[in-house]
Amino acid sequence: MLIGVGLWLLNVPFALTLAVLIFFAAFVPIVGAFATGFLAVLIALIAQGPGVAIAVFILILLVQQLEMNVTQPLLLGHALSLHPAAVLGAVTVGGTLFGIVGALLAVPALSVIAVSARYAREVSAQTSRGPNPPIDEELPHAKH
Repeated sequence: MLIGVGLWLLNVPFALTLAVLIFFAAFVPIVGAFATGFLAVLIALIAQGPGVAIAVFILILLVQQLEMNVTQPLLLGHALSLHPAAVLGAVTVGGTLFGIVGALLAVPALSVIAVSARYAREVSAQTSRGPNPPIDEELPHAKH
């Protein structure tokens, strides 16, 4: 949304269309935002000149960095009950080891691992307390 408002304020043609393209492409880590951001800068360069193109480049760079490094980890971390640093680390490790596909699948894989670990911890805690007594079994100190 901020990119769309910025493009509109800079009088870049097709500002709404570019904002929608950038929004959907941002779901593909690294390449999506880069490709559509390049397209927006190119359109701004052709339509408005180099000054506006540089302003569009700075705008897209700042908004994407803010979203990737602050907003996305906070929102995903809260939604998936993960620490924001874990989300950021997972995307970094996934992207480093497996490229774009790794960055795209890193957070879902981390959430599966986290949920599995929580489940294993709960099962382990229940097992260490012993089996629950049946409900209809009388307590030894209860008298009739």
